[in-house]
Amino acid sequence: MAKKSRLGKSQATRSPDAPAGKTIPNAPAAHKPWQIAAVCLLLTVLTAFAYRGVRNNDFLTLDDYSYVLENRDIQHGINLQTIAWALTTFHEGNWHPLAWISHMIDWDLYGKNPAGHHITNLCLHAASAVLLFLLLLYMTGFLGRSAMVAFLFALHPVHVESVAWVAERKDVLCGFFWIVTLLAYAWYVRKPSWKRFTCVVIGFAFSLMSKPMAVTLPFTLLLLDIWPLRRISFAPEARARWLASAWKLCFEKWLLFLMAVISAILTFSAQHAGGSVAELHALYLWNRIGNAAISYCRYARIMFWPDPLSPYYYYDQQNILLSAVLSAVVLILVTAACWRYRKEKPYCLVGWLWFLGTLTPVIGIVQVGDQAMAERYTYVPLIGLFFALVWLAGDAVQKFPRFRLAAQLLAVAVIAACAIKTDAQVKLWKDTITLFSHAVAIDSRGALPNSTLAGAYARQLRCAEAQPYFDRALEYVPPWSETLSNSAFCLMRISMDTHDPRNLPLAGQRVEQALRIAPNNVDFLNTMALWTFLMNKPKDEEMYCRKALAIRPDSVTALLFLSDALLAQGKFDEAAQANRQVLSLAPQDYQAHDNLGAVYSAQGLKQEALKEYRLSLAIKPDQAMTHFNIARIFMQSHQLPEAKEELTQSLRYDPNYADAHDDLGVVLVQLGDFDHAIEQFNDAVRINPSYAGARQNLALAQAHIKAEMGKQTGK
Repeated sequence: MAKKSRLGKSQATRSPDAPAGKTIPNAPAAHKPWQIAAVCLLLTVLTAFAYRGVRNNDFLTLDDYSYVLENRDIQHGINLQTIAWALTTFHEGNWHPLAWISHMIDWDLYGKNPAGHHITNLCLHAASAVLLFLLLLYMTGFLGRSAMVAFLFALHPVHVESVAWVAERKDVLCGFFWIVTLLAYAWYVRKPSWKRFTCVVIGFAFSLMSKPMAVTLPFTLLLLDIWPLRRISFAPEARARWLASAWKLCFEKWLLFLMAVISAILTFSAQHAGGSVAELHALYLWNRIGNAAISYCRYARIMFWPDPLSPYYYYDQQNILLSAVLSAVVLILVTAACWRYRKEKPYCLVGWLWFLGTLTPVIGIVQVGDQAMAERYTYVPLIGLFFALVWLAGDAVQKFPRFRLAAQLLAVAVIAACAIKTDAQVKLWKDTITLFSHAVAIDSRGALPNSTLAGAYARQLRCAEAQPYFDRALEYVPPWSETLSNSAFCLMRISMDTHDPRNLPLAGQRVEQALRIAPNNVDFLNTMALWTFLMNKPKDEEMYCRKALAIRPDSVTALLFLSDALLAQGKFDEAAQANRQVLSLAPQDYQAHDNLGAVYSAQGLKQEALKEYRLSLAIKPDQAMTHFNIARIFMQSHQLPEAKEELTQSLRYDPNYADAHDDLGVVLVQLGDFDHAIEQFNDAVRINPSYAGARQNLALAQAHIKAEMGKQTGK
């Protein structure tokens, strides 16, 4: 005879305070192990299928860089020093050491390959879905209903933000340990002991160490005591002692509540110190309360109809009072209805309070960031609504069995629709440009989405595309210092690409404004150093570089700019030393080799210069300017065929390099190829109409051809 699975036994749902033999009404009989295993396998396969696109997704410039790609502490991997850093840091305004440690492990395994980091998130999410199914089955004995809740959790598109965003590792990790803690608690309730409760404490600690949003977990344990564990009863015969039972169960969890309070204090202090918490004058308390009511309803709305979904949600300043009042009325009515039917349908009250309670830390009363709401915040809270609705539907079908087939078909259709929408949503998270182009298409307002999209274009040096979004982001008051600096960089880059200096005054104004806001920001100082370089002010460039290095001695960018400033002032030895310091910090920095080549070339050390230029090209072969500089050395040495080859390579990588066209024309003239030389001079003038040298060379070449034609005519 087959052995029955303990997960399916109805007695798992008996209340310790209930008479012997009393279980949840209509709980089904035990299920066979192969049925449970089949659901777990199907959950895993469908989750992996719906999220298969994450393996093609890139890191996002929003948080992924500061969390992983540009975080040197993470990139040192797992060791005692980095673990100590993870346990003590408030980096990014939170204390979540397990999230940092998981990123370190991923960096050891996958390095810069984003696919591995995304797959880790997916594995945690799939594991959480399976554990959620086992948890509900363990507590209730309902296989079909438990499976449906787990499928909704796994496949609902509103959870894509938590899974497809590498920086949200803290979310999926917290969710995983949250469900582990609930499993440990259900196991403890079956046979209370201090050893079993220790497992609950450890699980909760791990959840808090993953993301501080877990502070509400002890309250969810009290909700589970109402249903399905039934340690608190609203039945008439238990009315006299339910309050005493509630106090007893609260005292049972005193250590968990203490841990939650400590975590909340640490988190608030870290976020307040990091400037993440908005002051009351930035958004008044009544506005926050009104937005909280609106956001609760919006979260419920995107659960039922997840379209459109966006990485950024704005405050609705129009009709906010009316929207807040209507939302509050809806919340009160739903709460009253759940309370009214708390005896017959306790899962409705528990699920609704789960949803309301677990969202409380992020609902905006204490405002962190400037978004009105965020999809990632629903990762755990929607579980409450999922099981309330599924159990409500299950009881309705049980009451009207003739609708069973229709209900099953509807459940399959809902799961399929969720999987299809999730697959499409994952593709939107492919990279920053794809994601925030989608966000701006939905609503073009807001500093953050416009600035983030602009920054993504700027990182790809697509500055002409970035600048309109920077300008739009700067329309919001007060302007963000980082947006000002990044916009200044783009304006400078456009000037360099177009050889048009008209953008430089505006670039200077914006980076100066950024420095007035944050005078010790190293990135802003480096941007100012670039501006002074373009304005041919090497002494000022040196001053800003030294300021940056006084704050951050290992700033590679500041050292590179410093070498340019020193070279322009003829301080060759100091310039060379600055570049050698860069190579000691970053041995594969091609720019340092290139700069050393420029230093040696200025000193007349041609062979040493060629060696450094070649080392630079070995690291990054597609450098048009480096090939151009090598060509200049060959031209000085009258090695014309070699110079022609280097200039051809330079123009291969940058067809709009006016100086390279002009120099190639000069080389071709010296080689006697005047026709092709004129083509090169024409290209140089076309690219830069104000290029006087190219115009003069063009005129000389044309005059030479006319003279040659005159000689032939004279003959």
